[in-house]
Amino acid sequence: MLEHVGADYKERKYNSFEDWGPKKQEPSFDFANLPYIEDNDFRLTESLAIIKYVARKYDRSLLGKNSKD
Repeated sequence: MLEHVGADYKERKYNSFEDWGPKKQEPSFDFANLPYIEDNDFRLTESLAIIKYVARKYDRSLLGKNSKD
């Protein structure tokens, strides 16, 4: 989605819990799940929430015109 809207982003991949563990323990994560997105001081987890956030920020037309879309 970030690629589609042309956003500048950095992707991180964790290969083990040893890589992910320290990040998960940061106090700023209310729900430390993967995937997550960090936008300055804002952090969000859960796939669908991230998709909606990116659409609202970069291209609201991706949300559709009504609930059926």
